[in-house]
Amino acid sequence: MIEQSGTGAGNAHAGEAARAEDTATVFFNPAGMTRLSGHQADVALHFIAPKFDFEGTSAFNPDNPTVQAARLNSVPVDQGSGSSKGGVNAVIPNVYYVHDYNQDFKFGIGLNVPFGLMTEYDEQWAGRYSAIKSNLQALNLNPSFGYKINEQFAIGGGINLMYATVELTNAVDYNLVYNLARSRNPELPDIPLVPGSTSGDGIAKVSGDDWAVGFNVGLLWEPRKGTRLGFTYRSKMALDITGDAIFGNPSDPRSQKAVDVLRGAAGLFKDVDAEASMDLPETIALHFYHDLSPKLAIMGGVNWMKWDRIENLVIKFDNPAQADSVTRLNYENSTFSSLGLNYKHSPQWTFKTGIAYDQSPVTDTQERSPRTPDADRFWLALGATYSKSKHLSFDISYAHLFIDDFEIDSSEAHSAGAHDSGYHLVTGQYKASVDILGMQLNWRF
Repeated sequence: MIEQSGTGAGNAHAGEAARAEDTATVFFNPAGMTRLSGHQADVALHFIAPKFDFEGTSAFNPDNPTVQAARLNSVPVDQGSGSSKGGVNAVIPNVYYVHDYNQDFKFGIGLNVPFGLMTEYDEQWAGRYSAIKSNLQALNLNPSFGYKINEQFAIGGGINLMYATVELTNAVDYNLVYNLARSRNPELPDIPLVPGSTSGDGIAKVSGDDWAVGFNVGLLWEPRKGTRLGFTYRSKMALDITGDAIFGNPSDPRSQKAVDVLRGAAGLFKDVDAEASMDLPETIALHFYHDLSPKLAIMGGVNWMKWDRIENLVIKFDNPAQADSVTRLNYENSTFSSLGLNYKHSPQWTFKTGIAYDQSPVTDTQERSPRTPDADRFWLALGATYSKSKHLSFDISYAHLFIDDFEIDSSEAHSAGAHDSGYHLVTGQYKASVDILGMQLNWRF
C-alpha cells in the first residue's frame, strides 16, 4: 500500500523518494531525513472507500472432470439472496518521528501499514465458494537512519519488523462433496441432497498470524539546489502464517447428517491447525523532484514491485485426510508511475495535484479471485498544506481511483493432487472505484 504520507497524498504520491519534506521519508527514502531540521513528528490517517460491485452468475465448473462425471456441467448454483458488493471501508494510520542528532546524522522511526487487503461479501452471494471474507492486516515498525555524506549525497537504511494477521472465509458445498464421496463409496447412506444449495453450505474459516523481518535502503542525490533524485529498495517480507481452520455446520438437517458421516468415515472437515506461506513483494523506486520556480515544483517517479513471487495461495491443514487448498493467482510484476505539481500560493498555503497509473499484478480473468478483485487503476489527486506556524502544519488530500470494468471467470480453490480447478465457477463483471481522503498533522520542535 502506497498510502504512507498525508503530505504526498495530494500529489498521488509522486516523487516521494526524492521529495523528502516530511517524516514519511522514513518509509519512502530514509536518506531524505538529512533534509529535515530539528525534531519532527507526523500523524496521518487515510480513509479508504473502495467499491467492488459484482454482476454475474455461478455454476458447476464444466472444466472439472469430477463435475463432468457427476453430470453437473454448467448446472446453475443456487444464487441465494446475498449482496455482491465486496468493498469494505478502512482507515489506514501512519505515525513517524525523526530525531535530529546533528546536521549530518538523523534517526527516525515509523509505524505504518505497508500491506493490507479487505473484501467481504454476503454469505449467500453467487461466488461464496471462492470467497466471503478476506482480511490481511500488516503493522510495520520501521526504525531508520539517514547520513549526509556531503552537500550532494545522502544515504539511509532501516529495519522493518512486521506483524501480519490473516482471516479467510468461504462457503463449502457439503452436499456436493457428499454426493461425490457416495459415488465412490456406495456403502455410504443414501441422503437426498441438492448440490449448490445455500442451506447445505457451511462456512470455512482460516485465520492466523506471523512476524516478518526485512530492510529498506535509500540514496538521495541533489546535483543542485532544488533538484533531487531518490532511489530506494524495500526487501521482500516472508510470512509463514500459522493458525487454525474451522468448518461451520450447514442449516439443513439432512446436510448436517451428511457432514457427520464425512467427518466420521472420511475424517474430513474437522477443526484443525492450518498454515500458509507467502512472500510479500520487494519494491524498487526511482523518483525525482525539481523546483521550476520559487512557487512551482514538479515531481514524479516509478515504483516496481516483484509480485510474481506469489503464484498460488496454498493452505495446508494438519489433517492427512484434508488435502491442501490451492488458489491459483499467478501474479505478475507491476509498476506505479506518478507525476505531481506543487504551487506555493503563500507562506501559509501550498496547493497540490497529481496523477498516477497503478498497474495491477492481476491480468487474467481466469486467475482473478473475488478475494482480490483487482485491475489497473488511474489516480487523480488534489491536496493542500496549511502552515499555521513554523512548528505546526496540516495536510488534507483527496484522490479518486478510476478503474475500468473488469471481468472474472474463475473457479474456487482446488484440492492439491486433484484437477487444477475447483468444482464451482463464478463468471461476471466488476464495476469498481476507490475514494481516498487523507489528513496529516505535522509538528516540528
